[in-house]
Amino acid sequence: MVRKGLRRLELKLPDDHPIWSFPPRTRAPVARAYLDLIPELVAHSKLLEEALNRLERIERMLASGGCYPALREERERDQEFDVAGFFGAFDIE
Repeated sequence: MVRKGLRRLELKLPDDHPIWSFPPRTRAPVARAYLDLIPELVAHSKLLEEALNRLERIERMLASGGCYPALREERERDQEFDVAGFFGAFDIE
């Protein structure tokens, strides 16, 4: 009996495949449920990959000071400490 709109898929799997741990007559529904999950997993995988790429770009920008160029310039200027200017702030007349 062939149902309209349904096609059969035959697979050969190794003896140690996890599907064989399920009882007979439940393997097909379990395999079908797992196969139905594939499109969702692919979509989630793409979202995760995009998020990781964005995170890597953010980390690189933060490491280089690219998010705040003014802060990076200020940090570079602050590398040389102005001793006279610092002690000049404490001059008391």
